[in-house]
Amino acid sequence: MKKKILTMLLAAVTVIGMLAGCGAKKTDSAPEQTDSAPEQTGEEDAPPAAEELTTLRVQSMPNFNGVLLSYIVDQGWAAEEGLNLEVELYANGAAANEALGAELWDVGFQGPAYVFGAVNNEAKIIGTSSNTGGDRLFVRGDSRVLDNKGSNPTYPEVYGTAEDLKGVTILYTAGTSTHQLALSYLEAMGLSADDVKMVPMDYQTCVQTFALGEGDVVALPTPWSTEVTDEYGWQQVAELVDFCSTNTDVICSADAYENMKPELVKFLKLCYRAADELEGDLNLKKEQMKKFYKENALEVTDETIDQEAELRVFVTSEEQKTMEYGTAEYAAADFYAQIGQIEAKQAEEFKTNLVKADLWEEALK
Repeated sequence: MKKKILTMLLAAVTVIGMLAGCGAKKTDSAPEQTDSAPEQTGEEDAPPAAEELTTLRVQSMPNFNGVLLSYIVDQGWAAEEGLNLEVELYANGAAANEALGAELWDVGFQGPAYVFGAVNNEAKIIGTSSNTGGDRLFVRGDSRVLDNKGSNPTYPEVYGTAEDLKGVTILYTAGTSTHQLALSYLEAMGLSADDVKMVPMDYQTCVQTFALGEGDVVALPTPWSTEVTDEYGWQQVAELVDFCSTNTDVICSADAYENMKPELVKFLKLCYRAADELEGDLNLKKEQMKKFYKENALEVTDETIDQEAELRVFVTSEEQKTMEYGTAEYAAADFYAQIGQIEAKQAEEFKTNLVKADLWEEALK
């Protein structure tokens, strides 16, 4: 039974939602000119027909990565910019990257999985959405890993030793920030993925499988990471910020970058507009998170929302203009190259040609 559960991989299921938030498409053809006086209809002051809205296929996820977009859609702002947003939800970054390779979306939001999407599909990183605080590693309360804290003095808050961890089973989600967390943790302990058993599965399945007693260590993002200690008694042994700084970024396909730059600039304007409003009103941010999670059947408590709202911060327009853009992204690429997940030349290509500042700079002029 244990082997069966541990080898189970959750198939990535794409849920495509058409959340246009806009009116029906309108024609951009001009009305036929006549010489006769117009018929009096009482609608002489009606505005002229708007230009046809341009459809932008936007990738998102049913977790914090999707909150910003949900707010944009709820406000109905897209039509103001001449956009019709088709929202496509994917379970995680790995599933989203598969869809990117199949040319199923134009722009979206991802954590460090954007490295794989970019190097494998020539996609571009075009802006920053939020930080990725709250990615954490857990063990059960009786784990021997908890007996040793700070064995590596570089990471004084991290628990465990190489002896404690060699041969353990780690549950994580492939191609996501939790993947980076698990590998960073092993590296800090002087180990590699070859020294343990790495079992990839969906976030929710990670929780369910670990709750059944399978696996020794589990890697989880928010909102799951904010509630499992209270619910199950699992104890944190490390978090991603112990090892590096990472962001959730805005990534677009190669085709969109070449052929839809005006639309992408408009979309980025909406992203920073939403970030400014949500970070300017903490209660508004919490309510939007709660609403979005309920819509996506994520059961969270008010306490969980409070914790995550503090841990995960949207990048505002001013922060985007003043941050060292690219630093976290370059570090993620270097890390994945170092552990052999991508080639060194791919990491250099990523840093040289795939992280772009031109569109967000245009959006924030």
